[in-house]
Order: sequence, then C-alpha cells, then structure tokens
Amino acid sequence: MLNGDHSKRDFPPYFRDERKAHLVLFRLVWTTRRLKPLLAGSAGKVCHHAVEKVCEDHGWQPIEIDVKDVRVSMLIRVWPTDSALGVLKKIRRVTKERLLNTYPKLTKGLPTLWSSNYLVAT
Repeated sequence: MLNGDHSKRDFPPYFRDERKAHLVLFRLVWTTRRLKPLLAGSAGKVCHHAVEKVCEDHGWQPIEIDVKDVRVSMLIRVWPTDSALGVLKKIRRVTKERLLNTYPKLTKGLPTLWSSNYLVAT
C-alpha cells in the first residue's frame, strides 16, 4: 500500500458460525504440459465449466477464473479444513477427466495434460 491507497478489490465477507469467522483465499495457477496451447477455443470453455462444477460440488467459491491457452489461474475461497494442494489436485483431476472425455486426442504426443508445476498463494 502506498500513501494509504488500499486495493480496490472487494473480497467477500467472512464466513461466520457460533465460535469463529474465517476467510481463506487461494490463488492457484497451473499450466499445460510443455506449455502447449491446449486450452484455446472451446477446450478453454470446457475447462472453465469443469472448474466451476468441482467448486460447486465441494462448497468452494470461485472468485476469479481465468483460462488462457497455456494456463489456468483462479482465486478461490475455500474452507479452513481444505489444503491448497488438495484443492489444486481435485480441480486438476476433474478438469483433466472432463477435457479428455470431450477431446480424446487433446494430449496426443504428451504424457499428461497438466505440467507438474503450479503456484499457490494465500
């Protein structure tokens, strides 16, 4: 913050129950294997919908989802009991399954869809 200028981003309010309040946000970023542009066009839309679906199934709240040709970046609100790596693994697994069911030849010549590299920020 410079000169008291706060970020203009509005974060959601804290979740509250009888004894506690929490706000757990993760920034998750991962890429396709060998940075191949596999998520261009309709594959990116399928990936976006798969991310939304897995978040809905687990009670997570996606705040931002950005799917580009070679990477997926998202800001997600999760429960305090969820680990960043666990959330990332579930989302990557579901998106991989959905993409490969829709586009079976997507990983032609590649051992996997996603790179093993990722970024997690809290």
